[in-house]
Amino acid sequence: MAKAVQSLSQHGTTMDRDAWLDQAELCETDGYPAVCQAIIRATAHMGFEDSMESAEDQADVWASEADKFAHRHAVVTARALFELALEATPASMDLWRSAADLEREQGTIEDLEALLKRAVQYCPQAEVLWLIAAKEKWIKQGDVQGARLILEEAFRANPGSESIVLAAVKLESETEQYTRAKLLLERARTTEFDGQMGTSRIWMKSAVLLRQLDDLDTALTLTKQGLAIFPKSYKLWLIQAQLEIQQHQYEAARQTLSTALKQCPGSVELWVSAARLESSAHFNLQIRARAILERARVYSPKSPTLWLEQARLEADTIGNLPVARTLLARALQECPKSGQLWAESILLEPRPQRKAKSVDALKHADKDDPAVTCMIARLFWSERRVEKARTWFERAAKADPDYGDAWAWWLKFETDLAARTASGLIRIMDKCGRL
Repeated sequence: MAKAVQSLSQHGTTMDRDAWLDQAELCETDGYPAVCQAIIRATAHMGFEDSMESAEDQADVWASEADKFAHRHAVVTARALFELALEATPASMDLWRSAADLEREQGTIEDLEALLKRAVQYCPQAEVLWLIAAKEKWIKQGDVQGARLILEEAFRANPGSESIVLAAVKLESETEQYTRAKLLLERARTTEFDGQMGTSRIWMKSAVLLRQLDDLDTALTLTKQGLAIFPKSYKLWLIQAQLEIQQHQYEAARQTLSTALKQCPGSVELWVSAARLESSAHFNLQIRARAILERARVYSPKSPTLWLEQARLEADTIGNLPVARTLLARALQECPKSGQLWAESILLEPRPQRKAKSVDALKHADKDDPAVTCMIARLFWSERRVEKARTWFERAAKADPDYGDAWAWWLKFETDLAARTASGLIRIMDKCGRL
C-alpha cells in the first residue's frame, strides 16, 4: 500500500489524507479490515511532512479523526488511528482512556483487556486506567480474583492511592467479603497520606461500612477519631450525627451538628440536617428549624436546596401554604434556573393553575431539567394520561440518569399501573366465573 500511494503520487494522482481515510472506511465496510489498516498506515502522515508539528500535535489530529470514525461505527478505522496516536505519545493517559472507551463501547472484552494491559504498562501512575481494568474484569467478566490481582498490582505501582484502596474496599464489600474490607480500611487508616493518617474519605468509608454491618458503637468511635484529624470534613460530622440519632442520642446529635456548623459553615447538608432534627418528632421545634435555615442562607444565599427545605418546612410541617408559596417566589428570584424550585412551585399551586406553572417552568428552568420533567410526568399521571406520563418519565431519566427521583417516581407509576391492570383482570375473571 505504501508503494501504491508513492506510485500514484509520482504519476500526478494526488489525494489528501481525508480522501484516503474515506477509502479506508469504505474498505472496512466492504469487509477488508487489513486493507483499511494498511491505507491508514501509508497515508496518515500526509500533510505533516513540510510542517513543524510535534508528535503530540500529530497524535491530537489522529485522535480527533478516530473519534469522528468511532461515532460513525467505523471501529477498525478508528482503532488504527488510535494506534498511530498511541505510538506517537504512549505516555498520554487521555489517549489510552479514549481508546479504551472505543473498545468498551464497540469492541470485544478481549480487545479491551489487551488494550488496558498495555495502557498500565506505559502509564503505571494513571490510577483511572487501573480502575477501569479492574472494573471490567469484575463487572463484565465476573472475575473477582482477577480484579483483586489488578488492584493489588495497581497499589504497588501507586502506593498510598486513596482511589485504589477504596476501589478494593468496594470490591470486597460488594462481594460480601467484609472482613477483608475492614482489614483494608484499617490498614489505610494507619497509612500516611500527605503527612496525615489516612484521608477523611477513608475514615468516612470506614464508618459507613461499620454502620452497614450494624456495628454502630465502633462506627461512632471511628467518626470521633477521624474528626480529631479532619475537623473540616462535613461528611464525617454528618455521619456522626446520623449514628447518634440512630442510637436515640438526640441531644448528642444536636450538639454534634452545632459544633459541625462552626467548623463547616458553608455546608448546606449540615444546615439542612440540623433543621430537620429540630423539626423532627423528638424536638418538634419548627420555629427553631426555620431560624436555622434563615441563618444558613446568610452563608449560602443562592442555594436552591436551602430555599426548598424552608418552603417544604412551611408547607408540610407547619402547614402554611401561603408562606411557602411566597418563599418559593423569592427563591426563584435568587435562583431563576433551579429545576428543584420550579418543580416544587408547580406542586404547591392549586390544581387548576399547575399547567400554567409547568409552562413557566419549562421556559425558565434549564433545558430538560430532570426535576421539572419528572414533575410534569407526575401531572400527566394524575390526569390518567398514561402514555404521556411514561414518555415524560423516560425523558427525565435520560436527561440525568443519576437523578434518582425520576427513576423512583417512574417505578411507582409502572407498579401502580400494573397493580390496577391486574386488579381489573381479576374483576373481569371473577365476573366471567359467576356467569
